[in-house]
Amino acid sequence: MNSWAQRSIDIANNGNYLDQLKAIYRIDIPGMRDIDPELVREIAIAHSKKDARNVFIKSLDLPVFPIEHPYVAFIRYDPDKFIKLNPQVVEYIGNAILALRIDEILLLGAKAKRPVKRYGQAFKSWLLSLPYRKLDIPQFSTVSLGSNEIVICDESDQEYEDFANSQLRCGLVKAPDLLLRKGDKYILGEAKFLSDLGGGQDRNFSDAMDMVNNHNGNAHRIAVLDGPLWLNGPDRNQTRGVRNTNADVMSALVLQDFISHF
Repeated sequence: MNSWAQRSIDIANNGNYLDQLKAIYRIDIPGMRDIDPELVREIAIAHSKKDARNVFIKSLDLPVFPIEHPYVAFIRYDPDKFIKLNPQVVEYIGNAILALRIDEILLLGAKAKRPVKRYGQAFKSWLLSLPYRKLDIPQFSTVSLGSNEIVICDESDQEYEDFANSQLRCGLVKAPDLLLRKGDKYILGEAKFLSDLGGGQDRNFSDAMDMVNNHNGNAHRIAVLDGPLWLNGPDRNQTRGVRNTNADVMSALVLQDFISHF
């Protein structure tokens, strides 16, 4: 196992991993959505009268429909038409809403939006906050550096990709999340917060591992990964992958140490 992966495992299992990680991947939690007081009154009246049809109609105006049902999206395309044409479905779903207390309907109808997941943007903002010089492409590639001097390329993702392919001949198919120099050596990599094991997160993990295991070009490749993949216990694709590679795979929490020792 790579030593940086081992350090990442130790931190995730034995330290305040998430408390430290939130400085990098800060996720703002949105509040509940607003509901028009008049709509609240109308839903309450329909609920008190056990009016399944009307409570269904009024619930369509809530920020979030209080019952998850696949037919609701269909009806939304033309409510007036499809409510008239499908009275049994409207009655059925309306009765399911009436089975809830009025406070439950309103709570479900005002459900908060999911946190916006801008992990790549959050990582890059954190990266550029580190105590290294930041240079644009012309300076980044030409500045004279001592063997231990470190500079970060401060450019757009597209500029990252263009430089990696045209100057470093890496043959990337997507932009890296980090690009830096230490002396005359280049480091590039992908950074991902993988919120779970499996599903789409496995595909993101595979993309990162494919990148770090491809040695084309004149840059050292790393994968900066965070999430449950560092936990001891789960035997899953991600947890096995980070333990069975010699590539430089690590948590963002050890990235600065890696750069110092590179």
